[in-house]
Amino acid sequence: MKRLFLLSFKKIRLMFGGRLWLLPAVLLALSLCFYAASSMSGAEAPDTLRIAVCDECGDEASMLLVSGITSQEGFSALVCASEEEAKEALIRGECEAALTVLPGYSARIAGDSPAELISLESAPGSVSAGLIRETVLGRLLAQRADARARERLARDGFDPDELQAYAEEFTPSSVCTFTEMGGSGGSQADRAVFGQGFAGFAGFAAFALMLVMLTLSRGLAGRAPRLVSERLRTAPRGAALAFASDAAAPLITALAFSALAFAFAREKTLSLASGLLGYSLLLSGVCCLLSSLNAGLRTDVIAPFAALITSLLGGCFADASLSPALALISKFTPQGQLVLAASGEWAFAALLAAEGLLLAAAGAAVRKKRS
Repeated sequence: MKRLFLLSFKKIRLMFGGRLWLLPAVLLALSLCFYAASSMSGAEAPDTLRIAVCDECGDEASMLLVSGITSQEGFSALVCASEEEAKEALIRGECEAALTVLPGYSARIAGDSPAELISLESAPGSVSAGLIRETVLGRLLAQRADARARERLARDGFDPDELQAYAEEFTPSSVCTFTEMGGSGGSQADRAVFGQGFAGFAGFAAFALMLVMLTLSRGLAGRAPRLVSERLRTAPRGAALAFASDAAAPLITALAFSALAFAFAREKTLSLASGLLGYSLLLSGVCCLLSSLNAGLRTDVIAPFAALITSLLGGCFADASLSPALALISKFTPQGQLVLAASGEWAFAALLAAEGLLLAAAGAAVRKKRS
């Protein structure tokens, strides 16, 4: 067993071209990639527009305007003590717009020629600037119309409170129908950065692990590992030891990378751990077969294309709304099986492990036939 471990770690060194400094470099690069993917996949798309509000008037009418805007569905308020504080929050990106209700608002809202009542400043390039502007102006005009109507009713000798009775007869549900299609609302995780074309952290991990391991498999098919295997065949049980070390080296490497991916995952579930374990066995089997066929010499060239194509077919860059054809195809790819295993379908974790063992057995058969 000691000889097996020593030989396996020697072949791990050969996988990195004999340059051990590449191992921490690869680990650091993968750590950064997994951290970025985990952070972005766990980001939430905001479901409200945040407005910084400063009410310099403080009367009933100004407070009614502010509450009418910020109490609407899809809006939230960041209350500020001054106009400068509201603008600073806008500059820092804490909100989409800064609204200031100017002093004397309540006294001028019903005037014949009202001066400037509010100040509204939006973020540069904000796609929601138009929506915020129309919402604020709509509320402002509605409040002015109400104030003007009450003033005219009082001037003509009518009771202004009757206007409220007429307003209560008008409800939006009585004149139109509102329907929200699909979903349950709220923030959508895994969609804020990557959009609707991303399966989540498991999909990225599947792509990254496949890419790195296919690239490293070249080292097992090089001249030095083949010479070591040829020498071992002359010793008792040397052929078995040579193949076992060829299988153990990529397995240890894949497990280390998978453990790194699991460490950076936001949701460390048992299903994800089992999926990564099965995926490590499969990657080890792929490397064994490639080294037995001596086909790993150019895998550094084909690895990006092979990893990308199989990841695309596996649905690593698509959400749950796959077409029926692609959903079926993804189940026959290792990446798709890992995504399904991470989502709680345990059978695919077992399938990954079984495929890895079959590939390793195929590699052993090829090696035995050639020897």
